Amino acid sequence: MSEETENIALVRRYLQNCWTTGTCNPITDYFAEDFIAHDATQPADIRGAERAAHACEQFFQTFPVIEAHINHILADGDKVVVHWTHRGRHSGELLGIAPTFKEATLEGMAIFRLANGKIKETWEVANVLQMLHELGMSIAAH
Repeated sequence: MSEETENIALVRRYLQNCWTTGTCNPITDYFAEDFIAHDATQPADIRGAERAAHACEQFFQTFPVIEAHINHILADGDKVVVHWTHRGRHSGELLGIAPTFKEATLEGMAIFRLANGKIKETWEVANVLQMLHELGMSIAAH
């Protein structure tokens, strides 16, 4: 199996196991200990495999059951690119806002960089404004 095929398989396993069930244990099956995530929806980078697992757990406190879909997945050398869609019911606090119990979709793209069979780094963007709109939340310009 080529490096690219192996990398796609690992990322697909991570997305299917963690983002479908909400459990990423043990996180070290997927992430390097010195993992770093550059996420446009976060105020700072997420550093370390355990912090990444915690971020996943927080998402599932807000959306306990989601449908996670991989729309596209491609690889180039040590990088895997995924276009994904999550759909779920807003059942927990989100950005200080009480649960609305409305369905919402979050769509995004992520680039995964792998090294030694582990996810070492990610860059991610997501359409949070569309999700907030679906939940009935408005974003006012200041």
